[in-house]
Amino acid sequence: MRVLIIEDEKPLARVIEVELILQGMRVTIRNDGKTGLAAALEGGYDLLILDWMLPDVEGIDVCRALRAQGSKLPIIMITAKQGVSDEVRGLQEGADDYIVKPFDMELLLARISAVVRRSGVASGESVPLSYGELVLNDDEHAVYKNGRPVHLTKKEFEILRLLMSRCGKVLSKDEIFTAVWGDRVHLEEGILAVHVKAIRKKLGGRYIDNVRGIGYLLPKECPSGGEE
Repeated sequence: MRVLIIEDEKPLARVIEVELILQGMRVTIRNDGKTGLAAALEGGYDLLILDWMLPDVEGIDVCRALRAQGSKLPIIMITAKQGVSDEVRGLQEGADDYIVKPFDMELLLARISAVVRRSGVASGESVPLSYGELVLNDDEHAVYKNGRPVHLTKKEFEILRLLMSRCGKVLSKDEIFTAVWGDRVHLEEGILAVHVKAIRKKLGGRYIDNVRGIGYLLPKECPSGGEE
């Protein structure tokens, strides 16, 4: 399932993005109403998560514009506005659901599931991620190298999936910890390095780069064979 997030609070957008990626969704982020509306109108998305308070065009206006264009894209509006009248207005303008900040990610996932179910959007099979000779199939929870299966643990799989879905972008250790283990689990910092080392060994090459003092990166250009 492809999800478009229009949210100007970049840290919040990133948290939502990581959580949805871990659920097997493909995510696009826009940080303002103008570019967000353009992306939504281009089509290809199964769901829109839309912030009400945006720096240029209000989310409610984005919602109204989409409905005026005949778009049936399911919309979940997120906002700090807590008044019943605001919620009613959001729904009247075409939003399918409405969540008040701050909210728990489990609640957002539940709302996404409900909206998708009501709208009849079929998530279908997820699209496998590929990187060089590697293919990660989320439906099978499997990784293949040159067509041969690579046996990863659940955490190793989640780390690799996160890095492959964010190929070319540096992920901090904290972001990876939160995405894979959750923000309530406290582990020794070295545990992540142990998992990354194990992934490299099982893949038969380096692949994942260390970014000193920050975290890890899967380069956009896959090293030939990934060999160390």
